[in-house]
Amino acid sequence: MNGRAKPSGLQKKILREAILDTFNRDDLAIMLSDELGVKLAAIVGLGTFEKEVFELIEWARQRGRLSQLIAAVTAKRPELTSTLTFASPPQVITIDSSPLERLVRNGEGIDRYGPMLERFLALKGQVCRIEATQGGTGFLVAPELVLTNFHVLESEIVRNEYSGVVCRFDFHSESSRGVAVRLAASDCCLAHRKHAPADGEKGARPPEKGELDYALIRLSRPLGSEPIDGKGGPRGTVAMSASTRIPPEQRILFVAQHPESGPLSSSWGLSCGPADGGLRMRYTAETLPGSSGSPVFDGDLSLVALHHAGEPGSTLQAGNYNQGIPIALIVGDLAQRAIPQFWE
Repeated sequence: MNGRAKPSGLQKKILREAILDTFNRDDLAIMLSDELGVKLAAIVGLGTFEKEVFELIEWARQRGRLSQLIAAVTAKRPELTSTLTFASPPQVITIDSSPLERLVRNGEGIDRYGPMLERFLALKGQVCRIEATQGGTGFLVAPELVLTNFHVLESEIVRNEYSGVVCRFDFHSESSRGVAVRLAASDCCLAHRKHAPADGEKGARPPEKGELDYALIRLSRPLGSEPIDGKGGPRGTVAMSASTRIPPEQRILFVAQHPESGPLSSSWGLSCGPADGGLRMRYTAETLPGSSGSPVFDGDLSLVALHHAGEPGSTLQAGNYNQGIPIALIVGDLAQRAIPQFWE
């Protein structure tokens, strides 16, 4: 990747995580001064260290210095060299234009198989079945925080009674029941927004700005920081970003879900683009009851929406679309609340 070429969301995540794992703020500032001749404080604004690293990568990309930044990181961590080669200029550039290959979806590139597979497999430990009066799916967005739909926990939220709620992780087959985690003893629902009438009833009033059908809940322990089965690195979380955009029509989408309260499953489909003035997005990926609260990802596995509904109407025949809440709207709503920032 040369000059000002734009890396995919997954590629930027890989580089960002490599920097966060390798440096603290002071070490990063010294490295940038020594290797790139710049001051960290001069190129990033105030915020968390993770936000500073995010801004640093964008600064390097816009100025054609991404390869320099990666070279400095891999000098400190040589074992990451093969993982981070996506942003380095190729060593051999003798490729003729061929009529046998061409780009068919503008804006959708080709990702390295290894990092993509690692991210895909990591999702197995980050998505959970939510056992409640209604029930559904949820996913880790911070070590101790799970995002799901308001309507998945509506009964519990209305009664302010969460003692019976269980988030079941690692539920991959009927023979392996996974890891059951209850919610925090107090203040376990940090934020929520109700859904709109039209989300479940054909011809009803369309959604308004604050009707985002989400609930952010706190677990009794920071499961995302713990290793799976007591070994390896941390389970990890699904990154949320305020800058995520609704994928245009015909872009590939992926939904990780617990349909009909069954084991973790997946479905692929295509984006149908925004709906209701950008307050919703639609897609063709299949879902079933129990899938509410599932994460929706684009082709490079960046989180783009919170699945919450299908096309209103009879469940006896197939619908034309399923529907989610654009994740940037949820991040924007959370940013207005007194919640410590965990998103990008």
